[in-house]
Amino acid sequence: MTNEDFDKWREDFGRHFPSVVSWFKNLPTETQDAQRELWRKVLADVSLRDALAANWRIYNGDEEAIGTTNAERERSATYVRRVAVKIRAEREAKSSKSPARDVYLPRQATSGDPKSGAYGTFKSLVDNGVDLKDAVEQAFGGARGREISYRCPQCRDSGSVEVWSPRSMLAYLEGVLDDRANWRYVVAACDCPQGDALVGDGPKYLFERSQQYHPDVYCLCPYADVAKEIDSFRSWCAAYFEKRQEERDRRLGTSTFNEWNNGGGDDVSDQPDLF
Repeated sequence: MTNEDFDKWREDFGRHFPSVVSWFKNLPTETQDAQRELWRKVLADVSLRDALAANWRIYNGDEEAIGTTNAERERSATYVRRVAVKIRAEREAKSSKSPARDVYLPRQATSGDPKSGAYGTFKSLVDNGVDLKDAVEQAFGGARGREISYRCPQCRDSGSVEVWSPRSMLAYLEGVLDDRANWRYVVAACDCPQGDALVGDGPKYLFERSQQYHPDVYCLCPYADVAKEIDSFRSWCAAYFEKRQEERDRRLGTSTFNEWNNGGGDDVSDQPDLF
């Protein structure tokens, strides 16, 4: 993580954990400087992407919460690093699984008279449900299809995936998703190393960081087949917006109101940038 990335992580961390910001700002200036430098060193070996994802997981309750004692807040970066390393390991494990494979057919399997010869045999086998590679073997003898392996089955090493458009998500909320005009997809960066290379700040990158796929933020639309995927998209939207509502209720709901009403809690209504 570069110094610039660290500053971006601090800003995001402050939005998620304003009470830690308030605690930090009450420290003596020299202690703030020392604490900031320690956190920078702790996060030096993790990427900004993983650190931001860790902020969200901790805030969302998927990982252990940051404690409220001084000692626990001092180790906030340690909490984040632990989760970021876990996220990185999950991604590496995912990419190491058996790769997807495409079959490249012999030329004679894609042309010719469909009613005669090897091509006719091949077409008949496929039409009757025979596996594609087996059909090639049976119809064309030893001319088996050439296979190609992918490091990322999800994007097939292109670095990009199709996801449902925010416009379609809005259509779900407005109850007009049945209108096919609202069935739209957009292209996002994949959450694999090939996708990471396309994401960043500046004109040399194809995608901004907010345009990278994450299952908590975007719903995949495989091969842009919106008609085939509409039912799974509806289910994803239902879970997504239910979760957002729960987060909103937790952030602005009864507990927050009671703290304010009783004169307790930190005033975080106008927090400047973190640290």
